[in-house]
Amino acid sequence: MLNGAEHLAGHSDTAGDDATYVVFGDNLYPSCNVLTALQRAPEGVAVLARDYEPELAERRGVIVTTPGPQGAPRMIDLVEKPGPAAARKLQARHGTASLMLLEGRVRLDDAFIAFARDRHAGARFGTEPKLALALGAYARTRPVWVVRTGADVIDLGAPDVQHTISPAPSQPPA
Repeated sequence: MLNGAEHLAGHSDTAGDDATYVVFGDNLYPSCNVLTALQRAPEGVAVLARDYEPELAERRGVIVTTPGPQGAPRMIDLVEKPGPAAARKLQARHGTASLMLLEGRVRLDDAFIAFARDRHAGARFGTEPKLALALGAYARTRPVWVVRTGADVIDLGAPDVQHTISPAPSQPPA
């Protein structure tokens, strides 16, 4: 992500648009283009997420949210793949209504790229930067918008579980 952002700098089709979209290759959305939902999010960093399901917490990043302006959820923390005990602590502390699961789509901006680059510069040599951990750290001090989706997803990274997660009946796909 850090190297790719350097190659894309200054090549936006829209004047003033510094967005970089990250698409995890193991999550496929066959029924819709979920990136359009991220494009409609408020300016800045935005992540795609789905409603919290406790049984999926240890395979996903768990986002802690708070209501933002006009009810748009805002990330205040992210815990990467918590084990069952850590997930229960998150549920007890924040309530399941404030938790969401990170999906495989993220919109970043230049401020986040600079933050992640600075954060990684202080890490041990040879360590790989973790996007989820950088997002969680960034969200503790800056806005990160959460875009809810109920779209079907095929998770190629979890072959031992059902591949398609269906949307909630009351929620149209994003």
